[in-house]
Amino acid sequence: MRLNSTQLVTGPTEYIITDAEMERHSRTLGQSPDEYSSYVRAAESHVETITGRKFLQQTWKLFLDEWPYSDRLCLPFGQLQSVTHVKYTPSDGAQTTFSSDYWEVSTSREPGVLALSYGQSWPSVTLRVLDPIEIQFVCGWATPSAVPDPIRSAVLLIAGHLYEHREDVVIGDAASVNSKALEMGSSSLLVNWRLQV
Repeated sequence: MRLNSTQLVTGPTEYIITDAEMERHSRTLGQSPDEYSSYVRAAESHVETITGRKFLQQTWKLFLDEWPYSDRLCLPFGQLQSVTHVKYTPSDGAQTTFSSDYWEVSTSREPGVLALSYGQSWPSVTLRVLDPIEIQFVCGWATPSAVPDPIRSAVLLIAGHLYEHREDVVIGDAASVNSKALEMGSSSLLVNWRLQV
């Protein structure tokens, strides 16, 4: 099975760190959020990349070139909430929905799993060559406060560092020592939250 690509359908409407939390953490009280919000967004995106997760609820499409070799498929990004549909496009180009009567989902596993129901099999038609299989799913925690504290703390650490050091850190000065300490701190916080798919 080859994972071809993912596509965002509906993104989250907020970030896991509020302006008030960033102000308290970085002592930016009284400053406009425009002064630091880009660092919070960059930090959150960076931590999502490190962990392989998407933090707040959002909808994605996963495209595959072929059906899994086994009877199950792990879905990316963690905190699977639901699978909206499974569709496939045969070589004749007519997209077809693979009925949910034939598959089931586990949202209690990490990562979440889509599996064939007992006695079922994947469709045996000849598929279109590129991206013939489309799986739409919802993932992520429901609210910022539901995101685990180690992840939120790592985002704050990195955002605070970016805010304080607005240029690249030069190796050999005092700031580089702080950068190494930051790296160790955020890495330690995230070590148990890296998603293995």
